[in-house]
Amino acid sequence: MVYHLTERLVRSLEPGQKPYISYDGSGLYLKVTPRGSKLWRVKFAHLGKGHLKSLGEWPGVSLRQARELAESGFSFPKAAGGKR
Repeated sequence: MVYHLTERLVRSLEPGQKPYISYDGSGLYLKVTPRGSKLWRVKFAHLGKGHLKSLGEWPGVSLRQARELAESGFSFPKAAGGKR
């Protein structure tokens, strides 16, 4: 896996006029808001449909923790009518 973010880079990200995104890899990214919040998000697909999951706010959720959460996968209930 190739990562693009480092703790030092995350710490140095400054708010702008509009929200912006810094990508890490495998769908994980950090959204920086104009008020200075840094929010971890992960994009993924399930049953052919795109999803977005919030992982928390930095520094409460570190880069390492966000990567672990993003790589751990997510559990979904069985589709209606599907075998269990």
